[in-house]
Amino acid sequence: MGDRIKDWLAALAGLSDQVRAEAILRVVRPLLYFALLLGLLAVGLLSLYVGNGAAFGANRFADYLSLILWGLSADVAGRTLADLHGGNAQA
Repeated sequence: MGDRIKDWLAALAGLSDQVRAEAILRVVRPLLYFALLLGLLAVGLLSLYVGNGAAFGANRFADYLSLILWGLSADVAGRTLADLHGGNAQA
């Protein structure tokens, strides 16, 4: 029933499927990227700095390895989101 109402409102407004798709692409992708950025930032800061508190760096190898892996996973997630629609992301 919700799809029928949505289609009726879109037809009433005169928006074509292409215009709706472009609007979603221009709005949803930046919102997803921003949500991903905030999520990765929160997870990394909470697990590495807040969780360890003053003990960060006491176990040098494990702490800095987890910091490097956090950065690499953030980079991979960002590149994956950038290539979601098949765009040309420069490496």
